[in-house]
Amino acid sequence: MQAGFLVSFASVLCVAAVTTVVFQRLKLPVVLGYLLAGVLLGPSGVGASLSPDLHFINETDVHTLAELGVILLMFSLGLEFSLRDLARAGPKSALVSLFEVGTMLWLGFSAARLLGFEALPSVFIAAMLAISSTTLIVRVFGEEKVQGKSRELVLGLLVFEDLIAILLLSALTTVAISRQLSASSVFESAMQLGLYLLVAVAIGLAVVPRAFKFVLALDRSETTLVAGLGLAFAGALSAQAMGYSVALGAFLAGSLAAQAGATHRLEPLVLPVRDVFAAVFFVAVGMSIEPSIIVQHPLALVVFSAVVVIGKFIGVSAGAFATGSGLRTSLRSGFAMGQIGEFSFIIAALARELPGGATLFALAVGTSTLTALCTPYLVKNGDRFAQWIEAKMPHPMQTFVSLYASWIEATQRSSGGVRSVLRKRATQLAVDVVLISAIIVLASLFGRRLARYIDGSTALEQSSAYVGVLLLSLILVLPLLWNAGKLIAALSRLASSTAFPERAAGEVDFANAPRRAFRMALSVGLAIGSAMVVLVSTQAFLPPGGGAVLFFLLLIFAGSSVLRSASELQGHVRAGAQALFEVLAGREQLQKNNSDHLDDAEALLPGLGELHALRLQQDCLALGQSLATLNLRGATGAAIILIRRGELAIAAPGGKEVLQLDDQLVLSGSVEAVQAAQQLLLNWGKQQNESEEITPTPSER
Repeated sequence: MQAGFLVSFASVLCVAAVTTVVFQRLKLPVVLGYLLAGVLLGPSGVGASLSPDLHFINETDVHTLAELGVILLMFSLGLEFSLRDLARAGPKSALVSLFEVGTMLWLGFSAARLLGFEALPSVFIAAMLAISSTTLIVRVFGEEKVQGKSRELVLGLLVFEDLIAILLLSALTTVAISRQLSASSVFESAMQLGLYLLVAVAIGLAVVPRAFKFVLALDRSETTLVAGLGLAFAGALSAQAMGYSVALGAFLAGSLAAQAGATHRLEPLVLPVRDVFAAVFFVAVGMSIEPSIIVQHPLALVVFSAVVVIGKFIGVSAGAFATGSGLRTSLRSGFAMGQIGEFSFIIAALARELPGGATLFALAVGTSTLTALCTPYLVKNGDRFAQWIEAKMPHPMQTFVSLYASWIEATQRSSGGVRSVLRKRATQLAVDVVLISAIIVLASLFGRRLARYIDGSTALEQSSAYVGVLLLSLILVLPLLWNAGKLIAALSRLASSTAFPERAAGEVDFANAPRRAFRMALSVGLAIGSAMVVLVSTQAFLPPGGGAVLFFLLLIFAGSSVLRSASELQGHVRAGAQALFEVLAGREQLQKNNSDHLDDAEALLPGLGELHALRLQQDCLALGQSLATLNLRGATGAAIILIRRGELAIAAPGGKEVLQLDDQLVLSGSVEAVQAAQQLLLNWGKQQNESEEITPTPSER
């Protein structure tokens, strides 16, 4: 029998409370407790399976409450999202987020198509798998006491991921309404959405900040809370009235309130209310799960979970390293991002009206559950995994990754004129990539239609006309590909020459090996990034598999090229280490000072990064430890390129080398990495169990 609203609400909260307590005691994500509560209360739960009369929850009431939870959840996310957050996260986080989300969209779509899903559901699956769970990551970071650069990087990525999620949510709303990937319908819906966003933001910026400043001036908590909730539901109502998701309107409302500086006052007031209704939202999600669907698709569940964990690890790690983060920071960040959460449920809810929508929803919840269970383990053991990966790399690649961040630093110190040219070339490359993608999509959408028109208007057969259309598209794409290749080469050449200026003709060019390695790395990164944009933009309009084969061939070629350049760099480092031995032997200054910056050696031996000499004295706690035990390269990103032990020079020492009293070490890497390495050597054991990274204090920088 049907129960009243109060019975439904009380039942949901009581069961959610019990499961939450149990899951907290088990140190499992609380969200999983809410989902389990929903399964128990739902039509497929234990009670309903025994007797239909035991399923006494009014699902309409619960879903109404869940929609309130979505509104409050998205409003609170909007409060945390502001232009100041974007500025703090910086362009680096934006680039990494775009690369990571693009990688996930491509992998998710490809996996769904290979598993037999149609193109339209595959688009929703790709979006579901692309966005990490902010709530889960923040909670796990707090429980594991994660600090340092990887925490800063991950939180910055989550800011931009939320923005990308809103854009995906907006785009998929139009797709869900039209229920097709027709170019005309999607374009028309996108124009209507753009107009709504433009009007809503314009009116909101003109009214909301002024109104909220007046409310905040009253300094009354209840007035601030009521005004905030009113704004949240007004934004949701406006979006619903225009046919869009209430989540979009609530997020916009929260962002507008954040622009008024209301976050620090409003967020603590909204948080308890949000948590209550967010719990109801996740319980409602659990009630919508049909376990039989999950049981029927075990392969899809395992594949999608693997795509999330592995794909996000690759996307975040590769993107973070390419933009200048150390290897260890990049790897730890990649492990932390391997799950999906709130946005995935909201995106899956949009697809419920599509054919097979119930399957997509169940798979989203199942994938979220599996990846959420993996996240605490991956975060806790991130250091161990990173050390293992670093240890398994070929020695030339270890040298390359330890120096790469210092090369990025050198490029960032370039003059404003050089940066302006780099931005201009990058913009031209982006335009070419967009044009290539547009031509491919248009040829796929309108090629056969144009061929039929030619067949009806001329004596040319339709098949021949279609081949002609494809050849014309290829003719249009080839010059753009050629120009994109030239731009990639020009960008790489300019950036590498800025980091390592070329010598005049006739002079010995000591920077040739690092310049070539840096140029190769930049060329590979730009080529892969450009190819990823084309793949993500065109995959929904092309047969699956073809683009992936070409992309993997590009990866194989790129990997072999980088490894060859790294081998040349290793020879440069060994030769440089021998030269540094001569420099150290001739400097009496090192007998007086414990640490010294080798400015003259850097000028003589470019490409080795920030060079510091360090004499190990009695108070150094790393004495007697092997380099493998210290894991200096993995822990800080810096490398020891020379150990001077009396008259003995140990160039590019291996992991078995044990540090001894009065050893003179030459550290190489970025400025921050070298300073962190000095701290680790001097304080080994004290800091071993503190944070995941040793970060210099501002005064030391």
